[in-house]
Amino acid sequence: MDYRTLEITLLSAKDLKDVNLLFKMDVYAVVTINGDPQTKQKTPVDKDCGPNPNWNYTMIFTVNEAAANQNRLKLVIRLVSDRRLGDKNIGEVVVPMKEFLDCKEKDFVYKVRLPNGKLKGTLNLCSKIGEKFGVPVAAPPHVAPVMGYPAAGSSAGYYPPQFAYQQPPQQPVVELFGRILIGEVVSHAFDFDDPSFMDGLNVWFDS
Repeated sequence: MDYRTLEITLLSAKDLKDVNLLFKMDVYAVVTINGDPQTKQKTPVDKDCGPNPNWNYTMIFTVNEAAANQNRLKLVIRLVSDRRLGDKNIGEVVVPMKEFLDCKEKDFVYKVRLPNGKLKGTLNLCSKIGEKFGVPVAAPPHVAPVMGYPAAGSSAGYYPPQFAYQQPPQQPVVELFGRILIGEVVSHAFDFDDPSFMDGLNVWFDS
């Protein structure tokens, strides 16, 4: 799928309808593709300009070439009076995007359509179209590693594998008591001069 960058410079407007009653208008322009708010860009406000604002302001859009050539894309330019008690629409210009693709660089003059459908004033702009470029194919979804470690470059923090604490096995009480008793008896055996003491031990073990 091919795309192009479209550079639009809003130069000025002339003889717009004055929607203010007492003071000179402060005018700005809002530009979108097909009215989509995600593509919205706007010029600075030209203060005290009245019906003849000047901006010389450049905006850059990315255009789907196939959709533009099929007349499915339009550049919508809305002219607005900036007011303290609420902005008011002056008029708008709607241009098929295909007009900009047909020439690499060109100046345009368009009539401004009022909200009631009448024409009043003109809008001056210039366009510059960029070279074609393709959008890379999205990579397949990454499969998580088996051990649960995050993939390289992942923003997720690294968590080492957790091991449950294992308490060492306890020895049976009887066996432990027997070892202590035998140790005590043997340690004291050498304190006796009577050799018959060991005979008592043999009897105890035989039992």
